[in-house]
Amino acid sequence: MLWSFLAGIFIVEAVDDARQPLTDRKREANKQFVQFLWKWVFLPFAILFIISWMIDQVSAQTTQRTFQDSMGRNIGRSSTDARGNTTFYNERGQNTGRSSTDSRGTTTFYDNMGRQTGRSSK
Repeated sequence: MLWSFLAGIFIVEAVDDARQPLTDRKREANKQFVQFLWKWVFLPFAILFIISWMIDQVSAQTTQRTFQDSMGRNIGRSSTDARGNTTFYNERGQNTGRSSTDSRGTTTFYDNMGRQTGRSSK
């Protein structure tokens, strides 16, 4: 396909057609080249960009985890948002605290009222 396209450009340049001026032939060759670029360069790039954006959006969703005791009873759960902040809940669904990790890897813990209760660093 590519070779026939390129050969078509050179044939257009090589053939002297008295009915069509040289500038029109060049304009047609340029139009075909732009169509080629659109089909084989821009469109695949746009498709890959959209797919990578969709994968990024899916990975940025929240995560939930349930905690159970040795008897298998639900004793709480945690929910982590897209920014990495985790909120903890007891078995009745009440907020018991949250944690937040900064860019340096330091995790700060807060109680259910928002007061800082601890800090952990790497």
